[in-house]
Amino acid sequence: MTNSNTATEAHSVSVIGALKRGFSAASGHLWISLVFWGVSLLLALLAALPFRSLLLGEAGNSLMVKDLMKGFDYTFLNDFIQSYGSGFTPVLSQSVLLLGAQYLLLIFLVGGLVKVLWEQSQPEYRSTFWSGAGRYFWRMLRLSVFFLLVHGLVLVVFGFLYFKVVKGFSPQALESEGVITSSLRWLVPLYVLVAAVPMMWQDYAKVFLVKNNNRFIWSPIGEGGSFVIRHFVKTYPLYLLNMILVLVLFMVNYFLVSLFDISSLGTIIGTFLLSQLFVFARYAMKIVNQGSIVALIG
Repeated sequence: MTNSNTATEAHSVSVIGALKRGFSAASGHLWISLVFWGVSLLLALLAALPFRSLLLGEAGNSLMVKDLMKGFDYTFLNDFIQSYGSGFTPVLSQSVLLLGAQYLLLIFLVGGLVKVLWEQSQPEYRSTFWSGAGRYFWRMLRLSVFFLLVHGLVLVVFGFLYFKVVKGFSPQALESEGVITSSLRWLVPLYVLVAAVPMMWQDYAKVFLVKNNNRFIWSPIGEGGSFVIRHFVKTYPLYLLNMILVLVLFMVNYFLVSLFDISSLGTIIGTFLLSQLFVFARYAMKIVNQGSIVALIG
């Protein structure tokens, strides 16, 4: 497809139309959502088992463990770490390694996801998914590292801005200590709006990488950025809309979990199942987002 055809397709598809196509893609590829969810659940269980062993081995008979079910409490957490913190170091090390493994696995799966969405393969999409995951893994990894640096730069800029706003946290320079927290009320939303741009840029670059099967990442980065800028009146609202839908998922999940009085095995299982349903829905929304981008690019 030529650039002119791509531009024509972008003009012909509305934001809502692209979003509808994204939902259609997610409903048609629930198996991919299950794969993402299964990988996350497996690694989460692998991370939880050492922590469970630590609790049973060092604090199994302590009443402090029961306090875990009452929610976050800084005093409890501080006392718990002081009493049993010696065993946390190896557990945390394992957790970091598992988080790294999850990060790599998700990058691996994204290549297959974008390949399936772009080719719109239905009968053999499972083989297309796995072949695409393997083919694009290293290029997707390099792309992710590049955009990690971009996100890091954005974070540094906002960190410097926050440092200037609170005047270096100097009590003498601040008119009120409330500025330290009140400034976050506008700075955090502003950061989200700005950070959405490189996040969006990255997702468009993924599609162009698969679309053109580029050997190096610089061409899809340039094409993705160019497309985002030329069609900003559609790409940015579409991306924000996807972010808002994910935020709604978070809010609904938080509200439903808060209804449970976590005091028994039944409620623990109930909240666990609810949280896993949310995780699955979150990955389905990932397909919605990427599918809507594919629809807009055409």
